[in-house]
Amino acid sequence: MIDAEPGLTPPLSPDTLDNALEAIADFVDIKSPFTLGHSRGVAELAARAATAMGLGSATATHVGQDR
Repeated sequence: MIDAEPGLTPPLSPDTLDNALEAIADFVDIKSPFTLGHSRGVAELAARAATAMGLGSATATHVGQDR
């Protein structure tokens, strides 16, 4: 696929990548009323778990990146 790509675009910035991944997660979640908000909830739980384990705020933010 990469060889067939006429011109690769520059990589996304970290903030833009986070926004794009969040949009994908939200889209997947809205496919079923039972999973609405699931991805954001998991991200929040992961961040809280990292904080509770004493991994530091930067790591907790990275682990629970939901924004």
